[in-house]
Amino acid sequence: MSLSYREIAQQLQKKPPQKEVVKPAQRFKKTDRELIGGNSTPIVANKQAKNGKTKEFALKKFKKAESCAIEKLSYDLLQLCGVKVPKTYILNDERNEPTVLASRIEPGYKDLLFWVGGTLRGKEFTRYLEKENEIFKNQHIPTQNKKEKPIIGLFENVGVFAFLQDRDAVGGSLQNIGLVEHDEYFQAVKIDPGYCTLSHDDDDSSLKRYLDYLQKLSSGNRWYDLDYHGDRGGNAAVFNHATPEQVKDGMMRVAKLSDKQLRAVIYNPKISSLSKETRDGTYNTLIIRRNAYQKQLGVYSSFNPLRFFARIIAQVAESYCSHAPTWRSRYF
Repeated sequence: MSLSYREIAQQLQKKPPQKEVVKPAQRFKKTDRELIGGNSTPIVANKQAKNGKTKEFALKKFKKAESCAIEKLSYDLLQLCGVKVPKTYILNDERNEPTVLASRIEPGYKDLLFWVGGTLRGKEFTRYLEKENEIFKNQHIPTQNKKEKPIIGLFENVGVFAFLQDRDAVGGSLQNIGLVEHDEYFQAVKIDPGYCTLSHDDDDSSLKRYLDYLQKLSSGNRWYDLDYHGDRGGNAAVFNHATPEQVKDGMMRVAKLSDKQLRAVIYNPKISSLSKETRDGTYNTLIIRRNAYQKQLGVYSSFNPLRFFARIIAQVAESYCSHAPTWRSRYF
């Protein structure tokens, strides 16, 4: 019996098409789970190391190879700026498309949510803000033996997260940063940098807002009219506790980046799915942002003869004038 087009359409509506299931890459094929296409929650897979030990990886599947490559690039840029991140690999799915990002799970890693007393059931999380605020204010976490240990690598990196314009740096559920406990401290590890904005049309406006935020933090004005631009994940609630020294620490690491260092990461041929246009846009954007950091801090990544002599001329001029030359801002 033949069906009309209307009857076929009605049947299709009753049975929506299922997502395409893509198995992980060959080296992880022993995992008992599969990846579902489309930026899904990562699954955990095991890999046998040469020394016989088992390593755990989080596998994340992307719809597009370029999206996977951009997240890998974000990880590499964070590492370049001195942020602790997991080791990451781009893998091919069974269609031979580079859409799977594998990240090494460091032994002892737990999401920040759990270290500050939060709970998680399925996708529902509970945060206890009073306890969080006390921990973030002191920047120490109490342990089972009642010894408090400092948090390393969280507050010092607010300048880096602003540089990459990560709107979801810590995550609304505090699951985009985790901690690993060591003998004397907790080491912060940044994961899931999917909301880093490496290039966009309205960068001038956004950059000014991030710089204004960092300026207020670094001046010790932590609570008056603070705005972590585009704050998607409650970043300001955490980073507003950063000290001026910690803010400047991350900004200084960015300011000291050379053109060569940025180029080496952004144009890395191993990240093959990025177009030249994307690479050029990212490079040009980050150079502008780095230069803005240099200007705000008064430092530079490398020696520039023109800037050096301009500084001498400006200093001589200032000794004769009551104000600095208007052209000085071009070099400082």
